[in-house]
Amino acid sequence: MALPIPPAPTPTVLSVDDVALRRGCRYATVLIDAVTHQRVDVLPDRQAATLTTWLCEHPGAEVVCRDGSAAYAEAIRQGAPQAVQVSDRWHLWHGLGGAVEKTVIAHSTCWRTPPPRQPSQPQQPSQPVRAINERTRARHAAVHELLGQGVGLLECARRLGWALNTVKRYTRAATAEQLQRPPRYGRTLVDPYRDHLRRRLADDPGVPVTPAARRDPRAGLHRQRQPAGALPQPGPRPGRARSPATASPRRLDHEQARRAGRPRPQSPRRAAARPSPSSPSTSAPSPSCPPPGAATIWRTG
Repeated sequence: MALPIPPAPTPTVLSVDDVALRRGCRYATVLIDAVTHQRVDVLPDRQAATLTTWLCEHPGAEVVCRDGSAAYAEAIRQGAPQAVQVSDRWHLWHGLGGAVEKTVIAHSTCWRTPPPRQPSQPQQPSQPVRAINERTRARHAAVHELLGQGVGLLECARRLGWALNTVKRYTRAATAEQLQRPPRYGRTLVDPYRDHLRRRLADDPGVPVTPAARRDPRAGLHRQRQPAGALPQPGPRPGRARSPATASPRRLDHEQARRAGRPRPQSPRRAAARPSPSSPSTSAPSPSCPPPGAATIWRTG
């Protein structure tokens, strides 16, 4: 006989987060003890009423760690009003990083302005303007020009052919620089050799980057030659060609076989059923049979 599992006490420091059972379709709420990192319970959905009911049935939580969900905040406020709500570490750092990035972008014009050039210093080549930045400035100017004429947001969206949320985003920004984002660089094969390539470009600004990286063995991107006696690289698998000249005759239709000059083989049954050109035609009437339409005379004994 199986014994029932004794109910575990409610942890004083509780962590609440959602988990995807099927991404984009079904979500659940997982409750974890923030001290022991043990799972406490799993709720069938992430609705505020479900979490409120669970907190009312399991009192004792003093600190509840959650993400930025407003539904969880309302559920904790109703189910455990005495508990202190705190943000978890990942969402705290994520929100802080986003706020710092927005602040730096908003003040990007302060550090983009180069220092005054001395008369003896050579003129530095200006950095190319990104196309997305030019498009952002043009859109920002178009929206604020219509707003200055007294046009509403809906009318601006209709005239420009944009979504209403896009027009609102450009309206909230005082300058176009607040909407610009720095370019995001992903990991590439050039990352370990980027400093070397920059030194090459500083020594010779006119050299193209791609040929320089391929010619220089120190960049690690040059094409390696096969040593003598090395086995050749495997080519395409045989039998994958679909040309009528190389494909199997059984895979060709009658038109392809006629163009390629390769008659398509027939099955023995079909070949036996078709008469040969030398055999007499079956359309001619047999001598023992009367021709069609001839009168038949019946003789009686």
